[in-house]
Amino acid sequence: MKAEYLLTLLKTPKIGRKTAEIVLANCIGSPGNTVELLDYFQEARKQKSIPIPTLEDLNTAHEKAVKALDKCAEHDVAVLSVTDQRYPDRYRHMPDRPLLVYAKGNVSALNPQHAVAIIGTREPSAFGNKAGYRLAQLFAEQGFTVVSGLATGCDTIAHRACLDAGGQTVAVLASGVDYIYPKENRGLAQEILEANGCLISEYELGVRPLPVFFVDRDRLQSGLSDAVIVIETDIKGGTMHTVKFSQLQNRYLACLSHPAQYRDHNKAQGNNMLISDKKAFPLGSSEEINRFKNLLMHGQYQDSTETSQGSLEPLSPATTANFIAQQDPQNEAGKEHEYRPVPGTQFRMF
Repeated sequence: MKAEYLLTLLKTPKIGRKTAEIVLANCIGSPGNTVELLDYFQEARKQKSIPIPTLEDLNTAHEKAVKALDKCAEHDVAVLSVTDQRYPDRYRHMPDRPLLVYAKGNVSALNPQHAVAIIGTREPSAFGNKAGYRLAQLFAEQGFTVVSGLATGCDTIAHRACLDAGGQTVAVLASGVDYIYPKENRGLAQEILEANGCLISEYELGVRPLPVFFVDRDRLQSGLSDAVIVIETDIKGGTMHTVKFSQLQNRYLACLSHPAQYRDHNKAQGNNMLISDKKAFPLGSSEEINRFKNLLMHGQYQDSTETSQGSLEPLSPATTANFIAQQDPQNEAGKEHEYRPVPGTQFRMF
C-alpha cells in the first residue's frame, strides 16, 4: 500500500496502528482512491472485527495525508511505508513496527550491513564520557552504523565519536525530523546529514516531542540495530526502556563494564545490574569488545586472533546455545528463547 493511503488510514478517526495493520494484511497492491480503500476495510472485516469508517471520514483523512506528504516533499523528507523497498528491513518483523517512517538525509543508512545502537544517560560520569566515546569510535571504525537518539549526554557522545571516526550515524527522533530536540544539538544534526547519515522518526513534520514519544522512540533505536550498547545508566533510567525493547526484539545487549574504582558511581548501577544478572555482555577490555564485534559480524563470540582461519563461520543458534551452555552449565542449551534475547551473557571480566 502506498504511503499516501497508509497515512490516510492513520489519520482516520478511531483507526490506530493495529487496525491499520489488519487492513494492510488483507490488502493486495494499493488502492487508487478512498472508495477502494473503504472496500479494503470491508474485506478485512471478514477476517477480524474492526471499525469501518465512513467515506466522508476517509476523504477528510486523505486530504490531510496529501497535504502532509506535500510538505515532506518540500522539505526533502522521504516518507517510507512498510511496502517501500527503502523501509528499514530491521523494522519489518519487529513487534509494534511503525507503518510509516519519515527520513531526512541518506535513506540507505537505514539498511546498513551492521548497526549498533549506543545509548545511555544524559549525565554520564567522566569515565563514561571517555569510555563511551572510545566504544563508539571503535565500532564506527569497523564499519558499524551507529544509531542513537540525539539526546544530550551518551547519545551525543555516540554520534560525535562516530562522526570523528569518519563513520555513518543515524539519529532516531521523538519529534518530527524538522524539529531538533534538544536545540543545542541542531548543529550536530546538521553534521550527521552532511556526513551521509540520516535523521528518522515515526512522527510527521511539525510534531514536537512529548514524554511518551521518547519511550516509543526507544523501541525504534533498538529495532534499527543488531545490538544495543549501554554506555551508562542507573537502575531506573530511561535507558532501561531501550534495554527492555532490545530483549523483546531479540537484539544483543552489551554494557560498558566499569573498573572497580568507578563501579560505585550511581550512573554505573544499571550496567552493574544487567551484567550481574547475565542480561548483557560486559565490554571492559579490548578482548571483550573484539569478541562482541566478531559475534555481531561473524556469529562467533571470540577474538579474531583466537581462530587460525582467515574468516569466521557463523554458528547456528543451536550450536551457539550449546557453546554458551558449556560456559554456564545451569543455562539449558536447547532453549532458544533463552539464548536469543541474552546470548553469551555468561562471560564476565571481573
